[in-house]
Order: sequence, then structure tokens, then C-alpha cells
Amino acid sequence: MRATTARLLAATACIGLWLLTSAAYAQQSPYKITGKCGDLPKVDLHTPEGYCVGLAATGLKFPRGLLPLSDGRLLVSEMIGWGSPNGRIDVLTPDGQGHYVKKELARHLDQPHGLALGPDGKVYVGGVGGVKRFDLADPATIEDVIGGKSGVQGPPGNGRHPLESLLVTKAGTLLVNVGSQTDNCEDDAGNPATGGQPCPETIAANPHAQVREYSFDWASGRATGWRVFADGLRNSMGLAQYPSSGLILQAENSRDSIDQVMPGLANDEDLPPDE
Repeated sequence: MRATTARLLAATACIGLWLLTSAAYAQQSPYKITGKCGDLPKVDLHTPEGYCVGLAATGLKFPRGLLPLSDGRLLVSEMIGWGSPNGRIDVLTPDGQGHYVKKELARHLDQPHGLALGPDGKVYVGGVGGVKRFDLADPATIEDVIGGKSGVQGPPGNGRHPLESLLVTKAGTLLVNVGSQTDNCEDDAGNPATGGQPCPETIAANPHAQVREYSFDWASGRATGWRVFADGLRNSMGLAQYPSSGLILQAENSRDSIDQVMPGLANDEDLPPDE
């Protein structure tokens, strides 16, 4: 398998801080190591033929988003914890010996999650209630482009699913996940919608449970407006675009605690399955 593929699989599977030598790392890793995957220790996981999972690093606090750069570096968003305003963005740089060196780029972020590289070459970060961007060469330039001080309305940023996934489309727009405020479409009193009525949060002035499409003036990095791209989606944690057709794909986290509104269900852990 080519080393580039090995590194990409490694990055998407296991992210963290590489600080130890290979031998010591293999002994102290939380994962069982069985050989090499490209330049990295091979994690003992079943994979399709021709693929393997390499362990890039360990030790990050609640890593959520990953953005591989063309030069082999990896950007990682560390959420730190639910409700924490102290999230950060790190860059992991390969040292040519199978190790990654971590450097902090930005801090004091509200639960950073999605990462995307804009047509302007800037890094876009999805946080609670908005999107920020910064220049890799000067991370201190971080600024609001959606929500915050940008002057453009951002997602509500409240409720049970405030994390934002991002996708820059081939059309030059930015898709932003707006997760559901609730687990099962409950109102403020905790009662689910009945009688075929829509979820209250989906028809509010600043609604939840949708994917928004923001148009951009990429020269200035300013959003110029937005529309609802898709709704009725509880929490689109994964967003991707099929390269040839441009088809937009989303991976959704479906309902939690469904047995609280449908007590007859035998096992809430498996119902409903995520799409």
C-alpha cells in the first residue's frame, strides 16, 4: 500500500500527540500494535485487503475534526469537552521518521468541530453558533465569518447538538450542519410533537435540524447569505461531495433515547439505526 494512503487512513482513524520513540510508543499505546502501516505503527484492526490503519498519535483531548493538508500535515480540532470554551486547533507535522510533532495554532474556541480549507486558502472552523477562519501562516488572524461579529446570522448554537460539520462544495459554497435542539422533537416542556405537527424547532425563526448553504465572497472571506439546503436532518455529522457527479452525501446521527417517547421499544441502543 502506498505510504500516502497509509497516512490518510491513519489520520482518519487515530489522532493524537506523538511524543515517544516507536519502540516505547508501541509498548504504551492504548491500541494493540502489529507491525507497520506505511511509516506508522500498524493498529490490529480488520481492514479490506490492501488497506491498513496506522496510529499517528495519541493524547489529544476529545479530537473531533481532521483536515489533511497537501504537504502531509494534519489539522485537528480538539473540543476538550462538552460545553468547554477552551477548544483548540493543532497542526501535526510529520518529521520524516514516522512521528508527528504537535503545535497549537488557535485556542479558546467554543467546542470546535468541523474543519475545511476554503478556495482562499484559509482554514474554516465550525464552532458553536458560527464559523471562524484563519490564515495558516498567521493563525492570530482568526475571525468570525458566520455568526459572532460577522454580521451574518449563524446557527442557533443551543440545544443538544450544537456541533458544526463543514463542507466547501464544488460550486464554491459552504455547507454547515445545524443539529437538532432535542433528541426526539420535544417541545420546551419535553413533550414530542403529535398529530402530524412539525417539530417546533424546525419552524422557528432560526431553525434547527437542517443543513445550510452559505454563499461566499471568497476574496474577502465574507458570507453573503444563506439558504436551507436540506432539512429534517437531525444531526449531519458527516458531509461529503462525490467527486465526479457532485452529489452531496451526509452521515446522520439519528434519534437518542427514543424509548422515552416510544416505551414499547425493546432496545433503544439499536433503534433506529443511523443512516
